Amino acid sequence: MTSGLMSSLTGMLVGQIIIVDGRKPRKQIKESPRKESGEDAGRRWKMGTNYYVVKNGPSCQDPVHIGKASIGWMFSFQRQNEKWHEPPIVWNTFNQVKDWLKKYTVDSTDYVIIDEYDEIVSYDDFIEMVELKQERDRDNPDNFDYSDNVDGYRFTDGEFC
Repeated sequence: MTSGLMSSLTGMLVGQIIIVDGRKPRKQIKESPRKESGEDAGRRWKMGTNYYVVKNGPSCQDPVHIGKASIGWMFSFQRQNEKWHEPPIVWNTFNQVKDWLKKYTVDSTDYVIIDEYDEIVSYDDFIEMVELKQERDRDNPDNFDYSDNVDGYRFTDGEFC
């Protein structure tokens, strides 16, 4: 790839289509030519986006809702108490979410994180987005009106979108 073409691709996601969980094609992000930092880092994520964890390969398992990122709000996690799930998915704190996702999406590749647009999101990008929203949107006085404050992170029981 020439440097002129590469510079014209700055900010675009470069990827390939793969099949995940046997349902439909998803775009796997292979690389992102531009790596933002600081104030610009969160701009690559879409507004009002739900995130899920799904089996990486053919499966009858339903996606498990991690939570939602909404403009102006800290990330809202959906509590999970899926003890029947194999492996069990139980998270009630941000550290439990990070530990589970790292174990099953980084240390092994049994699962992948996807957004509601069926794009795979890396563990590092997901955690970076949550932490950026945590810092940027902490002053919203309504953050905990409909969510529990668990060590400064928003957690909700039940399903939502």
